Amino acid sequence: MIKGIGTHIKVADFEASRKFYEALGFEKSFEMGPKIPFKKDATGNLISVPEDYQAIDFVYGGCKLEIADGHRAVKPEVFKEKVTSSKISLMIPVDSLEDIIDRCKQWNRVGCWTKTLLLGDTGISGQRSRWRGFSFYSAL
Repeated sequence: MIKGIGTHIKVADFEASRKFYEALGFEKSFEMGPKIPFKKDATGNLISVPEDYQAIDFVYGGCKLEIADGHRAVKPEVFKEKVTSSKISLMIPVDSLEDIIDRCKQWNRVGCWTKTLLLGDTGISGQRSRWRGFSFYSAL
């Protein structure tokens, strides 16, 4: 049934967003754009295609994150809209928040909350799960 999960971020500044996610260590798995050719990897998997808009898929920990500056099914004005609340956030678990905070400050492109939460019982006597990560709350 469900084979995976991904997030599609409709970005206003594609290049700044690409550089930001690459600086965080996200690895490109697929790309498309006006100047991008059809290309397959050594095993025959499609890794790039031409398209009217720019998009990159990043894969990290089994999840897919796509950034794009256009989409055939989305009105162009959506890509310029600002996200002004935390109603939707991208949660990324990390070992240390310091490096992430530094990268967020360096790029000055994204609102970023950092947090460490204790969440519910893990089922192991006396042990609680812990989540340390950050959430993006504004569109790039």
